[in-house]
Amino acid sequence: MITVIESGENSDHMLRTGDFLVQVNGIDWNNYPLDKRYTLLTELGEGTQGTRRRASLAELIPNPQDAPLVQVVLKRLVDARLITVARESAEVAHEALIREWDTLQEWLNENREGLRLHRQLTQAAQEWDKLDRDPEALYRGARLAQALEMIQAHSAELNTLEQVFLEASQAEQMAQQTAETARQQRELEAAQALTDAQRQRAEAEQRRAEEQTRAASRLRRRAVYLALAFGASLILLITAIWLGQLANRNAQPATGSVGGNASSYESVSGRWNVTW
Repeated sequence: MITVIESGENSDHMLRTGDFLVQVNGIDWNNYPLDKRYTLLTELGEGTQGTRRRASLAELIPNPQDAPLVQVVLKRLVDARLITVARESAEVAHEALIREWDTLQEWLNENREGLRLHRQLTQAAQEWDKLDRDPEALYRGARLAQALEMIQAHSAELNTLEQVFLEASQAEQMAQQTAETARQQRELEAAQALTDAQRQRAEAEQRRAEEQTRAASRLRRRAVYLALAFGASLILLITAIWLGQLANRNAQPATGSVGGNASSYESVSGRWNVTW
């Protein structure tokens, strides 16, 4: 914990002792994790010692209702010459405090990756706010998943802007997923409609082909019937002609026989007449 020794004591002594306790009457420190807030004033080093980092007061205030408490704490830290405050931001007054404060180093080391993700989240939220909260600047995909995993154990450390940023990122991703699902559904329905139309056209073409086949078959049958009828008519005609000719030939001998009989009759009658 951080100790702000009452006025009159030497601040160099505070740096040497390492651990400090903020003594402000009437403050319930269980409701304000000052240690975790103090890590925001430290720039994480990559294999090197951490350095001072200027943080906006908004980062140090998880919720608006904490503002009065934070102002009191910041004033005591400023009075103890542990931090400096200017232009709505705060900074560690002595980098020696970061180097020598063993407890702070423990806080930084126990969740270094989480702190790094939190810093990235802070920068992204501030940039989003500067861009008039452009949806294109929101988290999505793997970055959003990492941030959500990080805040499961550190949700109390987020300030209002960071919370709003993550909520907007989740809402935007859900909206995009919903839109993507709707787009895929439309494409599926369009593909299904196209498939149905193609199937209907194929069925109609098949019906037309079958009807054409049946019509051609009917025409072939009619042609056969006509050919058979024509052949039968031709046979009947030939038969009729042949029978006619045959009848004519038979009629000629019969006529000659009748004429001879008549002459004989006349001859006999003449003889009879002569006798009488």
